[in-house]
Formats: sequence, structure tokens, C-alpha cells
Amino acid sequence: GWDGSPETIAEYYDPAKEDDPLYDKMMGTGPFVLTEWENRDHVYLKRNDNYWREPANFKTVVIKNIDEFSTRKLLLQRGDADIIYVPNQFLSQVQEMDGVKVTTGIPAQQNMVGIMNWEIETKGNDSVGSGKLDGEGIPADFFADKHVRKGFINAFNYEAFIKDVRMGNSMQIGGPIVRPLMGSSPDQEVYSQDLAAAEEHFKQAFDGELWEKGFKLTLLYNTGNTARQTACDILKTYVENLNPKFQVDVRGVQWSSFLDTLRQGKFTIGFIGWLGDFPDPHNWVTPFLASDGTYGGWKGGNYQEWARENVDPLIKEGINTVNPDERAEIYKELQSMALEEGTDLWIDQPTSHNVRRTWVKGWYPNAMRPGLDAYILDKR
Repeated sequence: GWDGSPETIAEYYDPAKEDDPLYDKMMGTGPFVLTEWENRDHVYLKRNDNYWREPANFKTVVIKNIDEFSTRKLLLQRGDADIIYVPNQFLSQVQEMDGVKVTTGIPAQQNMVGIMNWEIETKGNDSVGSGKLDGEGIPADFFADKHVRKGFINAFNYEAFIKDVRMGNSMQIGGPIVRPLMGSSPDQEVYSQDLAAAEEHFKQAFDGELWEKGFKLTLLYNTGNTARQTACDILKTYVENLNPKFQVDVRGVQWSSFLDTLRQGKFTIGFIGWLGDFPDPHNWVTPFLASDGTYGGWKGGNYQEWARENVDPLIKEGINTVNPDERAEIYKELQSMALEEGTDLWIDQPTSHNVRRTWVKGWYPNAMRPGLDAYILDKR
């Protein structure tokens, strides 16, 4: 919406979502035509019979946003939904359902990570309490202290998360790069829960001041994402058990609000993932590790300063090197650096699944677009 004038740019900076000129504008639907959109509820599309390639082979598309799995399950069971999203912990409820086909073990170019904010925006931010290291909050540079990061990293129960949340359908990762891309390895080092190490790191954080005073912070997750909610709960349980002065609150918010909090740098630890754009390690180290990466850019000046010195030169070298063996060594170094420095809380690379009615024809898995995003060639 900006008119291009330097004098007016401040008026257009960081608008409220609803005030953005593109907030409720349709951006293009290809072989379909938008017929109805209700924010956070549904999108209805009909076939565009004048599409320049050829008309789609089905007439309508209905996409519904339904947070509750029980509701989605009922729609699938009644045949009112063709495909639904099923979290791992509920997969057993649909595997024997009449008229339903379940495909599991789909390799996914995807990960889940707890990104740590090295310089939190504390103004107007209720996730940081007092905004000070006084037992009632945390300061902006809380996660800039490596011992704080390592404390949270060692407190997380990775084995329980993979077993109970993923139902075993994932692999632990030791950095941003997922398998089988260069820089990753089945034998690479990964984190493990070590509560004694977590306690020792917390005792060293802020020269011992953190352990004596304690802290209070809030972890947010997007409502309906049970994996992220459980990750928050795991941290809360184990971190609070280390010291009664440690307080971790967990709160669910709408996806749009969650994303805004991340982009504004107001998050503490943000559990989020990356879905590959192309199968090369550059597409993984850049968003997570680069000083101007999607997630690196959200983590404030403290992180960006460190990344410009330690990470950016290696990323540049990796993308400009043509010898694959040399590239592999560069990305291995970046992967190891991310783990050793504890830049973030590296969790897992899930395998995916697809749950659909048996009348859906032509579906096939695509590692780059797993689960619901895999392709349907012909329906009904």
C-alpha cells in the first residue's frame, strides 16, 4: 500500500494485520475461482472452466479450518471430508475406519525446532513478565547466555516426545539440516535429556544470579498444534522441577497471533518447523542460522551479530562451492556448530502420513510436500 515516498514510509511500517491493504484481497487461484472466504473458518472455490491449461477434473474445493480433531474425525467418518489432518497420537483411531485409506512413513523434508530468541522485544510483551532478571520475568538478552540455552536444551525429554507425541514416526536431528541431505548423517550427534547438566548450566547462567533469583516466562504455541503444545509442556515440567524459583507458563494462541509474535521478536522459545523449498542444505541453514534468515532474523541483534561473524561466511562459502565433497564438509561444520553452540533446541524430522477416503484417486506422496500437501490427481 506504500506510495513509494520516503516521507510517508513511517505511516506504512508494521501495520495491524486488518489494516494491511492486502488483508482481505484474493491473490489468484489458478484453475479455481474464489466463491467465499470466512477468515479462520473456511475457503470455498469452484472450477474455472476457462483456465488456460485445461479445466480441473472436479468441480469444487472446500477447505475448512477445524482445530478439534474429534470434529475432523467425525467429518471423515461420515464422508463429509475427503482428506483430514490427523496428529500422530490419533492415528490409531482412523487406521481401521471403514472407507478410509491411511498411508504412513512418508519421508518429509521437514523439521521441528524450538528457536530461541537472543534479544527479546520486551516492550508491551507479557511473555517476559517484568522484563528483568528479578524472579518475576526475564531480560531481553536471556537466551543470549549460552548456559541458559543449554539449560533448556538439556532439560527437554526428546525420547518421550518422539515416542509419545510422534508415536515413533520421526528421527532426532542434530541441527537444521534434515536427512538425507549433505551435512546430515544417521550417525550425527544429537541432544539428549540430562537434568544434571541442565541444572549445572542454569547455575552458571548470568554468573549464578539466575539460579538464586529464578525467572518467569511464557511459552506460546498455536492452538490446535498438539505437538507444539506438548513440547511446551515438556519444557515446563522439567525446567520447573529443577528449581522452584523457575516459572514457565504455557499459553495457546491463534496461528496468526503466534506468527505475529515471532515476527515481532516477542517470543521466548518458539516451536516451529521448516518445510523444504528445494532439497539442498542451503535451504535449511539459511532460514535457521543466517543473520538475515527467516528465523535468524527474528532472534534480534545479539544473534545477528554472532551469526554475521560465525555463520554467514560459511553459508556463503557453501552456496558458492561447486565440489560436492567440499560442500558436504562445509554443511557438516554448520550442523555441528549449531549443535555445539546450542543456537536453538533441535528436536526432530518427522515422517508423514496421509488420511483420506478410499474414493480419492490418484494421490501420491511427495517428500517435498508431505501429508495433506501431497498431490491429488483425480477425486471421486
